[in-house]
Amino acid sequence: MARFSPSAVQAIEDFVQNLQMSSVAPAPDGSYTFAFTRAGDLSICPSEDGKRAIMSLKSRDPRRLTSEDMTRLLTLAQRDPITQTPISAGLVGGQVVLAANIPDDAFDLQKIELCLDRLIALQTAAT
Repeated sequence: MARFSPSAVQAIEDFVQNLQMSSVAPAPDGSYTFAFTRAGDLSICPSEDGKRAIMSLKSRDPRRLTSEDMTRLLTLAQRDPITQTPISAGLVGGQVVLAANIPDDAFDLQKIELCLDRLIALQTAAT
C-alpha cells in the first residue's frame, strides 16, 4: 500500500492546522479527504510508488456540460504554469474533477495551498 513520506504527512498536518481543524487521520488507503462547502471535495492521495502526491478537487454539484464546456475542461489538462505541476481533468458522475500531480520533494504547505487555490480557479474557469 502506498504511503506518504514523513515530510508529506507533516505538510498535510500543517494544512489541517491552518484550516483550524482538529487532527485528521488518513483513510485506510492512506488518502486524506476534505469537504469544502463551495469548492467541493479535496482528496490528497499518495502515488503508488510513494514519490508523488495527487491532489484532486471534485466539484460539488453534478451538471451537464456542453461541448464548449468539455473543450474548455480538456484544455486544462496540461502542465500548469502557476503551480509547475501537471494537471489532469475529467468528469465523475457529471462532476468536474481536476488533479495536480506533485513530486514529494516539492510537496509542502505552500504547494498544497497554491495547488488548492489553482484547482479552484481552474474549476471555476471550466464551468
